[in-house]
Amino acid sequence: MTDADGNNLLRCSFNPDFYRGDMPAPFDSIQLRTMFNLYPLESYVTPEKADADGVLTSYEVKSTPSYPVFLFRYEDENGWWARKYEPYFRETTDADGRRQPNYKFTWWYQGGSRPEGFYKEIYGDADVMRALQTGRVETSDKEGHPIINIEKTRVDEQGRRTRAFADVFRRIVICSGPRDAINVYFHSDAHVVFPHSESVEISSETIRRLLDISMEVFVLYDIDRTGIRAMNRLALKHVELKVLYLPEDLSTQYNPRSGKTCKDAEEFFNFYPAVMRRNEKLMHTNVNRYFDDLLKTARRMRFWDVQYQTKKQEDESKVVVRKYTLNFDNMAQFLSANGFYKYTDEADTTKFVHISNNIVDVVEESQALSEAKEIMKDFLIYNSQYYSEELSNAISTQKKIGRDTMSGIKKVDLNFMSWGKDFDYFFFRNCAVKVTADSIEPVDYVDLPFHVNRKAIIDADYHPLKSPLFTIEENPEYAARKELNDQRMADKRMNENERRREDAEFIAYQRLYRFLLKMPKDIDQMPVCVQWLYDTSRIHWRKEAEGYPLTELEKQRQDMHFICKVALMGYMLSRYRTGTMQKMGVVTEYTVADEGKNSGGTGKSFFRSFFELVRKVCYIPGQTLKKKENMAKNFDKFHYTVDSMCLIDDLRPDMMGSEFYNITDNITVKTLYHDEMTLPREATPKIFITMNKMPFDMTEGSTSRRIFLAMQSDYYHDEDYAGQFKKRTPQTKFGKDIFLEATEEERDEAVYMMLQSCQFYLGLQESLIPPMSQDGQMRILYSAIKDQVFIDWANHFFANQWHWCRPVSISEMAISYLEHRGDVVTLQSVKSVKNEMIEKMQAYCFNMQYTMNPSIVYRSDKGSKYPRHYAWEQEFMNDTIRREERTRKSTRVCFFYKLGEEPKDSKEILSCPETDEEWEEKKRFEDD
Repeated sequence: MTDADGNNLLRCSFNPDFYRGDMPAPFDSIQLRTMFNLYPLESYVTPEKADADGVLTSYEVKSTPSYPVFLFRYEDENGWWARKYEPYFRETTDADGRRQPNYKFTWWYQGGSRPEGFYKEIYGDADVMRALQTGRVETSDKEGHPIINIEKTRVDEQGRRTRAFADVFRRIVICSGPRDAINVYFHSDAHVVFPHSESVEISSETIRRLLDISMEVFVLYDIDRTGIRAMNRLALKHVELKVLYLPEDLSTQYNPRSGKTCKDAEEFFNFYPAVMRRNEKLMHTNVNRYFDDLLKTARRMRFWDVQYQTKKQEDESKVVVRKYTLNFDNMAQFLSANGFYKYTDEADTTKFVHISNNIVDVVEESQALSEAKEIMKDFLIYNSQYYSEELSNAISTQKKIGRDTMSGIKKVDLNFMSWGKDFDYFFFRNCAVKVTADSIEPVDYVDLPFHVNRKAIIDADYHPLKSPLFTIEENPEYAARKELNDQRMADKRMNENERRREDAEFIAYQRLYRFLLKMPKDIDQMPVCVQWLYDTSRIHWRKEAEGYPLTELEKQRQDMHFICKVALMGYMLSRYRTGTMQKMGVVTEYTVADEGKNSGGTGKSFFRSFFELVRKVCYIPGQTLKKKENMAKNFDKFHYTVDSMCLIDDLRPDMMGSEFYNITDNITVKTLYHDEMTLPREATPKIFITMNKMPFDMTEGSTSRRIFLAMQSDYYHDEDYAGQFKKRTPQTKFGKDIFLEATEEERDEAVYMMLQSCQFYLGLQESLIPPMSQDGQMRILYSAIKDQVFIDWANHFFANQWHWCRPVSISEMAISYLEHRGDVVTLQSVKSVKNEMIEKMQAYCFNMQYTMNPSIVYRSDKGSKYPRHYAWEQEFMNDTIRREERTRKSTRVCFFYKLGEEPKDSKEILSCPETDEEWEEKKRFEDD
């Protein structure tokens, strides 16, 4: 595939036309072979390998215009070796269909094995390699890559200088690989070298030899984090090297061959012209000239200049002394290479930051001078070949390092996004910890793909446990039940009532039996942290305390309360936001005390201590919260790069209004020096609330969508219960403060419990609703109705079998309700209380999953608010006096059914009995 001049027509990235148009781009076979030992390869055959069946297989790869293959071939007295180059990855699979990597570069050796002595530290163009081997500097291209003659001065340890003229290359650029090196060579006047592989660190001796044969030596690697880190590391070790940073906006271009954004020299020459055409300052130049400008403006890491002065001594002898001054332009680059940057924060305030191993320290402007001096002095200490007392003193006495001098410091865009939908990170002194649904793994900070504010790091080491503290598995019976429910719900033959019944039964089953909890030991032998969390889930502890064994149902209900708390803690620890609305985590009392009051003292505040083992938490006392126009001031201490959540302890009931709910969508903060500012969505913290009372209505849709609820049993209580159950706290049970007096092992176990909670939630990705017994259901009811007297009356009302599935007079219900309240029953009071009673009854039925007045009971009376049927009812003779007996009459009534037991047709509707058996039963009970 050659043209009339013998040029290979295979398309390749060594020519700028490679990425433009559809026609083949010429490949200068002679020059590339001469300067870089690069040959176009027609084809190659892979060695035979046995497949899964033991059959030896091999395949032939042929070059095509769309898939060119090249070979770097080297040879010396030890034999030959070669490096195969394929321009892009080609997906391959093994005999079992598994994807296999196909690397761009592959080494081949004579005879199939690496010959002794084949290894070279660096490769490069033929002129440089010859000069390194022989010491003679010669060029094959006098016009494009000229030789210059310069005076070189050497200074020995005594300060004596010697001068000599020598022929040197004008520039040598150290590239990261052959592709970049060849592009730099053909687009500039620089000679090039590149290391044997990315893992090879070029030695000091090789750097010295390169500096001997060139006026300037540059280092040019990729502009991704790995490339910049490697480039800075090499330049800081050899401060005479100049650092050539490619423009950052190169990364805005997309390489269709690699499927990634651009980052290296080859892509710079091929793709950056598109950026230049959009830039008014660059549109009138070309990419080669702009690259030459980058070479001219590149700077060294040597932040000092040396002047040699001759000084007379007392005996008239002369001595050469060195005078050091700081080079501020080089110093700015040196400081940036050491992680010292400018950063504009979320309040649009520019600050200095010092980044080390991805850990960020914020440096106040008043401390910038001291921090810069410390970085420079540390460099001299750890690189003693550059140290001198005079230079150290020059740094110490420098007083002009300020805002103007620091103007050259690079700006940095910090990325603090340490979380995603399926992962999250936690930060400890000795490492970070990555948590996914499948693993909990320590990670070195230097390997993190984001930054970490040092203040977000927990001041303790992380020690992994050998095995999980507990396991939570999905109940296999639940999966089968879910599949069956899905099939039933999709059955078009089912009517709406049947669907509601099926769905209600499945939801009740799901809340109770979806997961199974397994622990390696009895709960009383488990770690303290696990015991505490399970104790707060013991909703049937009184029965156990009285010596009665729990049923399997009661045990499972307690297990699910434990699991719901694990899910809630995991949700709070995961910083990922789902949807447009973020749930608030809420922990409240499970048991309702008399008159709607709450006992307190159940240990809800302990959640803060557990969270603070693994996260930095913005703590807000709930009793001091400000409302409405001052809402922003509640969060003035929150910092999204440090704190992962806001914990509001003991929230006041009057705070739960619409303006409080809105903070789950975004957080408005007001800092000391700035106006109100709304945090970006990804920076908004989750909010965790503890409270005794539950003032919000869980039956209201917008409220329930905002709440992730867990309930705290009163297993721990501050007061004796009627002398029967003595005061119990974690201190009295475990004999110590479980946080302040915890052993290192107990602390490690508590940390792991929190990480396991996050792991469980990442695999769950949804909230759980704790299963309710009577106490828990009453807790929810009280939040919705906020009238304990009505709840007590309704509980008694539905305990009467006569009130189910048959018409009940609304007037009779009102009379019964007034009598329960202790109010005077009159005709007017009955009329006045009806609407209030019916409204609360509707909320009660909704929470208890009862059906009130299904549409079928209205018959032809569907235009009315309540159906009209015959029912037994007391009649008033005047406003205050009622008849002793009830009358069967047509009146407004209510029907009540348990969910799923509603009548399917009018024939199933029970009518009012001919005799008032309910009234007779009541009279007999009163007479007894």
